[in-house]
Amino acid sequence: MIATSANCYPERNHRVGGGRNRLHVQGRAADVLIPGLSVWKMFALAERVPTFSKGGIDVNPYEVFIHVDFRGKKARWARVDGRYVGFEQVGLA
Repeated sequence: MIATSANCYPERNHRVGGGRNRLHVQGRAADVLIPGLSVWKMFALAERVPTFSKGGIDVNPYEVFIHVDFRGKKARWARVDGRYVGFEQVGLA
């Protein structure tokens, strides 16, 4: 597993357009990839990790990584046509 983005310093966060309360800045999120696995297989594995199953998981079908975080509540979303949408909005819930 490779973490492509984890703890993000406020200056870099500002440069990439991240929000002030972004979990990456708080050290509570990471973008990860597992070479050879699709984002959907990585999603299925993340769902089995208790911390992530109770936190956030973002899947972008056009990327090679997923976002995982521990926000304290379950959240699932995907990037579809340039917009972030909840799984339930696209029939994945």
